[in-house]
Amino acid sequence: MSNRRSVEFFKPVPLRPVVVRLAIWVTGCLLAWPSFCPMRCAAQDEIWEFSPYRIQVWLAFDAMPEFNPAMYSRITAKIPEMASIVDHSGWVVNVADAPNHFRYSIINELAELELTPEELEMEPIAQGDKLIMVGVRREDSGFSVHAREFDCRSQMWSTAARRDVVSAERLPAEIFRAVAQAFVPVARILEVDESNVRALLRAGGLLVVDKDGVLTTNKESPAWIPENAVLIPVMRRTLRKKVKGKVQAVQETSIVEWTFANVDQVDLAKEPELVCTIYSAMRAPLGGKRGSRNQRTLRLAKPNLDATALYLTNRDKEPKPVAGYEIYSVLPGAKESKLLGTTDWEGSIALERGSSSLQILYVRSGSRVLARLPVVPGLYGTLTAKMFSDDVRLRAEGIVRGMQNNLLNLIATRQSLSVQTRAALEKKEVDKANLLMDEFRKLETGSAFFVKLEEQAKGLEGKDAREQEKISAMFNELRRLVGEHLSPELNTTLTREVEHVKNGGNLSDILPSIDEAAELK
Repeated sequence: MSNRRSVEFFKPVPLRPVVVRLAIWVTGCLLAWPSFCPMRCAAQDEIWEFSPYRIQVWLAFDAMPEFNPAMYSRITAKIPEMASIVDHSGWVVNVADAPNHFRYSIINELAELELTPEELEMEPIAQGDKLIMVGVRREDSGFSVHAREFDCRSQMWSTAARRDVVSAERLPAEIFRAVAQAFVPVARILEVDESNVRALLRAGGLLVVDKDGVLTTNKESPAWIPENAVLIPVMRRTLRKKVKGKVQAVQETSIVEWTFANVDQVDLAKEPELVCTIYSAMRAPLGGKRGSRNQRTLRLAKPNLDATALYLTNRDKEPKPVAGYEIYSVLPGAKESKLLGTTDWEGSIALERGSSSLQILYVRSGSRVLARLPVVPGLYGTLTAKMFSDDVRLRAEGIVRGMQNNLLNLIATRQSLSVQTRAALEKKEVDKANLLMDEFRKLETGSAFFVKLEEQAKGLEGKDAREQEKISAMFNELRRLVGEHLSPELNTTLTREVEHVKNGGNLSDILPSIDEAAELK
């Protein structure tokens, strides 16, 4: 069954006086006109917010009777027509038959398709904004339409979108919906302030529609980015490298790992500007130099998969899976966390796509949080995160917990015997008090506990400074508790009290002179 996109109804928002907005719309149309001619160079200077997306669609159909010349003509005419109805100025869509050497891959292997350096120099790719490949296959229950976008500037692929169609008559409309689903709008980062970002929406000044005589923002356009949308930061750098003996400018584009921007507000007064909060596993993920050689953009995250498999490994030269780590999920702005489960023997856990797009995952090992990972389930098929080794710290934590339990039992026994001894002395039962003191002296002393503690700590050395710091902190806290609660002063005080009562005195005679803090130890 085909999944229709939800439509948000317009709210009349007069952004500017009608005359000014109409002038902007006319300007957009004039800017868009050259796109009907041979595509201009993408590197050419342009006004970002008033430049429509130039989109080339390549079609590839499986061999079958339904795909005759008449059907092909209907489809190639319907896609630009529907694109203009949905958004008449934000994008310009051209449709063509896919080159022969791409046809098989588009129909059968679109999700895995990659482009060679030579193919990147082809005119629709080198001079356009977006290339959307569409493959149509015959299925037992009808047809399947697969679409995938290649962003020509960042040279990045979107995840493949799929729509299932029962009737051939529905193919033109469903192919357009697949194109719109695969299309990924972008915004250019203007300003980064700690964890906040302001970005300018591409073609944002052209996204207007006449609604009952009022020009309002076209929020139905595929180029629109709404509030609460999740964006992917992309860094594009121009480097000078030697290529075949010559120094040439080389473009390098990369996604900022484990980093997303959540749209908090769309400022309609500034040709829509996006006000976002950054969520990242790193500090200052969008830092670095700005300039013509370093461009920073945001891509809309469009999860099309049902789930993402998260794999956790250690940081060894030959990474090994880490099992048994707890994964908690927290939604942006929320305080409560939800336990998703623990990693299996492969170090993996399935992240199901839910109602909330962005989730902040906390990876816990014992009592320690090892990582904070923002993710969008369903955006990628698999994700792999490398964890700092925590095996030694876990072993240390187990030892410390065991010794803490022994310490608590020892403290409780010392306090119980001291209370019983004093109760016997109050009744002048000196023999009973001596028997209780014999039991007290058989208990493990603080110095003996210290020796055992140091023996356990000797073989526990962390693989890095951070892990060693955690281990040392746990043992230092245990040393403090031993020194505070296993002091030999209690034994000395009780012995004095027994001798005093044995020589005919009363326990109440000396209690006021005994430091109360020492009695509790």
